[in-house]
Formats: sequence, structure tokens, C-alpha cells
Amino acid sequence: MLSPIQRPVSASPLQRMPPPGSSAWLESPDEVVLHGRPQAAPEVPTGPRGWRKAAMIGAGVLSLAGGLMIGGPQVPALMLAQQSSAELVAGMAHPATSAQELKTLQKSLSPVDPQVLSLLSRHGLKVQVMHEGQDLAQTGVLREQSPQDYERRKDEITGFVARLNQESHQRFDAPMQTIEIERDRLAARIGVPPMPLAMAGHYPGGFGGFGGAPPQLTPDQQAMQDLNVQLGKLSSEKNGFLYEQTALSDLNVKPFNYPIRLEQMGNMMGLVQMMHAQFPTTVHQMAVINGATTPEQMEEFSRLVELINGERLVQAREHTLTQYQQGARAAGKPMSAASLEAARKHPERIPIDHRRFNILVPDLIYTEVGGKVMRLDEHDWGTVQSWANPDGKINSGKDADGEPDGTMGQYFWKGGLNQTLIRDFRLTATTPVHEFGHALDFLVEKLDPAWHKTWYAEVGKAFDQVGREGGTRAITDYSRSNVREYIGDGFLLYHTEPEVLKSKDPALYQRIEELLDRARELGTGTGRQATTLGQFLRTRG
Repeated sequence: MLSPIQRPVSASPLQRMPPPGSSAWLESPDEVVLHGRPQAAPEVPTGPRGWRKAAMIGAGVLSLAGGLMIGGPQVPALMLAQQSSAELVAGMAHPATSAQELKTLQKSLSPVDPQVLSLLSRHGLKVQVMHEGQDLAQTGVLREQSPQDYERRKDEITGFVARLNQESHQRFDAPMQTIEIERDRLAARIGVPPMPLAMAGHYPGGFGGFGGAPPQLTPDQQAMQDLNVQLGKLSSEKNGFLYEQTALSDLNVKPFNYPIRLEQMGNMMGLVQMMHAQFPTTVHQMAVINGATTPEQMEEFSRLVELINGERLVQAREHTLTQYQQGARAAGKPMSAASLEAARKHPERIPIDHRRFNILVPDLIYTEVGGKVMRLDEHDWGTVQSWANPDGKINSGKDADGEPDGTMGQYFWKGGLNQTLIRDFRLTATTPVHEFGHALDFLVEKLDPAWHKTWYAEVGKAFDQVGREGGTRAITDYSRSNVREYIGDGFLLYHTEPEVLKSKDPALYQRIEELLDRARELGTGTGRQATTLGQFLRTRG
């Protein structure tokens, strides 16, 4: 598992989590650590044959040294193989891991190629076994957001937001405004109020037809409903686009939405909150929804919203006040100058159409973890929701009947992390291999982003064919969550039930094999990163 938060997307009704981009990773050299064992001193050769043997050994040593100096680590695969899978897993395990837990973890990961494990180990992957009652904050996976970081990156943020708004306007906002004008014209002719954008796609008179056969629509009503459907589609695509682009930016900003607890997903409360999030909202309400409770937190959140959006936030507020004035005049009760001045003194209380103006908010949620209020992004806030009780201690991970329920393991990559949490009672299950699949996927992306981009696109094509007529069968229900989980479960079945994977989804089987081959190349210095003697000499004239 990567993240307990589900986001709207533009490309598919199923989540297609985008690659995080190399900026999300801390750079580290791709160097090979030779894990050699102490060897007995070799016998000194004597005699003519001995000298010949010595010369051959010497040439071999020089060849190896030259390869290491000129081309980097091209030959050490044999030496790497001297370290067993068990030793590699032991080096990645948290110091608090018990001997029995380590033994179980080593057994679960034994199907994975030691060369692949070595690559993960050299790049710092850590594994921590979680027990009920542990303090989640002590694991190091929760990254507190700093308001000062937004101040420091102000120019970078405002430049990104300006470019994002320009592209959004061209791709979505301008077409949507054209459709809205036509829809409102039809609504006025029919004599019904235009539907809010959040309700786009429904019958224009309300929820008629949900309880039985839909009513017979007039041509104008049908045209209005068709326009609502178009608006709903564009709105969904735009929302997915904004989420995708802000996530890739690594600037800790996001479109405003209600954080939905895992237990609310799919129920009426979650539906109501997600629908409510589409309507005009004040910055004060945004702060409350993101967990702010004290005046200091309210002020801090509001200040960051203003920093991120700049003049666009001012325009959104003025747009609201203009609408209020027009409505008041139409009702015969014009707003006084004093009323307008009073409203402008508390701009955080003015409702804004955040969808029309693409208002972004800081990816910062105030939440209490073990008696301490932390500023967490949506990803880490979701981690707390899925792993911990209200006191910040690790929950049981089981339902009332004692069956596994919720998050069994999670791989953390954001902010340069490279860490996996696994529940103690899942060490004998498939969880460790699945999480290591995530770790390898993201590591190869970091080390060879160009290769991974092409490969990931092919995985996406295979993912889109699952369940379609003439397509492949789903390897697991969970693999349909998103492309990353598709890769994780593919990696798992490749090592535990390869024939099942090959028969159900041969394309994914091939993609996983390619990922492993590339990982071995990166681990041993062969392939596209190796430098030959000829290349070395040519670069030096």
C-alpha cells in the first residue's frame, strides 16, 4: 500500500496514481558496496606453471581494478552474490525487530533475487515491524509541514500557480464557461433554476427519476441535461488534472476538498462532504475543515492561502461581493457601502467559488497525534487515520472478529523517505513482498527516470485492459485500486505464484520481468549506465 487517501482522477474511473517525479526523491549516488567475506590466504604458486598461474591471476586482478576505475561497478555481481538474502534483509530491518520476527521476514522475502535486495539495501530501504500500542509518531514516517517552507518557496509557488491557472483556463475553464452560459439560457427559458456545478449531470428539475422511470423530457430539458453531463465530465477531468499537477509539483499545495476519513469512504457522510466541497466556501471554513481550531492556526492557514493564490483570491472575493450586490439590487434591497466595507474587513469570511477560480490551499492538516498537534499533509494525515487510534498509538488492525481489517503494510517515499511499515501478524503473509515491489518500482524510477517513464506507460496500458471485453482478468481485487498497486500485486504474484500471474495477465508478467532485469542492470553496473574502455578513451581524446 502506498497511500490511504483516494483522489479524483481525470483519465479513468479507477485511480491512476501518477509517478511522483524525481524531485520527490533525495539524490544519492548509484555506487556498489562490495559485500565480501574474509577468505583464507591463497597458496603461493611456485615453479614455471606456478608463475604462469600467478601471471593470469595478476592480469585478472588488474582487469577487475581497471573495470572498477574506468567503467564503474561492472563486474561485482559475483561478489554481491556472496551476501545471502537473509543477510540483506537483516541489514534493512529496524534494530528493534525481534529474532523471530526477522526470521519470519527473511523467509517471506526469500523468493526475491538477492541482487534486487542488494540494490534496495544499498539505497537505504528500511523495514519496521509494527505492534499494537506503538507510538506512530516515533516511526519517523510522519513529516511535519512547516509554514516557513511556503514563505521560502513563495516565488516558486506563485509561478507554478500562474502556469497551472493558464493551462486550466485553456483546457477546462473556457469551455465550461461557454457551456454554463448556454445552460443558464436554457434554464431561464424553461423556468427552472440552473443546477450548481456539483450537481451537473442530474435531471435539471432535481432528483426526479431516481425513484423510478425518468420523466419524459422536453427537447429543452433534454438539452439542458446534456449540458449538465458535459459540465460534470469536464469538472471531473479538471479536478483530476489539478490534483495530478499539484501532486507532481512537490510544492505541498492542493485543490480544496474535505479530508474524508477511511470509514466515510462510500457512505452517505463521505458523499455529502464531497458534494458540499464543490460549493463556495470561505477561507475560514477551509481552515476549520483542515483541522484548525485556535485563532493562531486559523490566521496561519489563511495567510498561506493568500500567499499561494495572490491576486486570484482577491478576484474571487470581489466576484462574490459583486454577485451579492446584484442579488440585493434585484430584491430591491441594495447593499450599503458600510456593509461592503464591513465584509472587506474580514475577507476570510467571504465565500469564494474556489472551483471557478482554481483556488489552491496548503496541503496542511492540523491533527493530534499522541497528545501533540502536528501539521501533516493529506498523505500523512491518512496514514494516521489508517494506522493509529485517537491517542496516536498503533491500532489492532483487526475487526471485532479478530480478522485483518485495514492497512497491513505501507511503503513511504514522500519527502525522500524510503521506509516500509508492516504489521507483526502479516510477516508470514504476502505483505512484505508486495511492499518491496513498491520500493523497487520507485527506486528504479529514481535511478533511471527515462526508462521508467516508458515502462510505466506500458504498465498503464496493461492496467487499462484488465476487465475489458477481450482483455485480461484481474490478478487480485486490490490490484484494481491504481497502477502502483497493480505493480505491487504483480511483483508479489511473480515471486509467489508466477504461473497464476502469467496465465491471468501475461502483459503484467512481462512488465515485472523487465523491471527486475533493469534493477539487476542498475545493481551490477551493466546495461546503459556502464562505461566501456573505448568510451572512456574516446571521452579523453
